Amino acid sequence: MKKKINWALAIAVLLIGGGINYYFITMSQYNTTEDLYGFPVPRNAELVHINEQGKRYNWSNNK
Repeated sequence: MKKKINWALAIAVLLIGGGINYYFITMSQYNTTEDLYGFPVPRNAELVHINEQGKRYNWSNNK
């Protein structure tokens, strides 16, 4: 019985730890801008055009 609890606890710790790592890795790929009221913009996006209606960014998933 004690082995089952240890295995369940180990699996739970691994899943929770993996979820936390996934969240922080995913969130570290974006910047929030005050111009867009906190909307996330990818870090590798480059600003292409600015006009009175807003900003246009270009980015690729291959970078």
